[in-house]
Amino acid sequence: MCVEVKSLSDCYYEKDQLIEEITTNDKGIAKLEGLPLGKYYLVETNTLEGYVLNQQPIEADLSYVAQDTKVVYAGMNVTNERQRVQITVTKADAETKRALRVRCLVFMWQKTL
Repeated sequence: MCVEVKSLSDCYYEKDQLIEEITTNDKGIAKLEGLPLGKYYLVETNTLEGYVLNQQPIEADLSYVAQDTKVVYAGMNVTNERQRVQITVTKADAETKRALRVRCLVFMWQKTL
C-alpha cells in the first residue's frame, strides 16, 4: 500500500512493508526503480543450491543529494558463501571391526555441483 501525501507527488510506504520481490538476472543483477527517497532494506529469501542463504537485512539509504539531482542511485554488493562440508572417515578391519591407523587417505575432487 502506498500512502500519498497531498502536497507531494510521491508516495511513501509503511515500515516493513514489502515493496516488490525482485530476481537477479544471469549476470546477478536486479533493479528496482521509481522509489521515493528513504531508508530501505533488502532481505534475501532464496539462493541457489550449494550456497548459504544470507538472512541478514542489507540496508540502503536513498537520501537527498542536491536540488538538481533528479535520481539518486544506490548499488548493493551482496555475496553468498559456498556451502562447506566436514567429512570424518573411520577406517576399520573388515573382520574384527577394529580401527586401523592408515598413513594416508586421499580425498579427490570429482565434480562441482
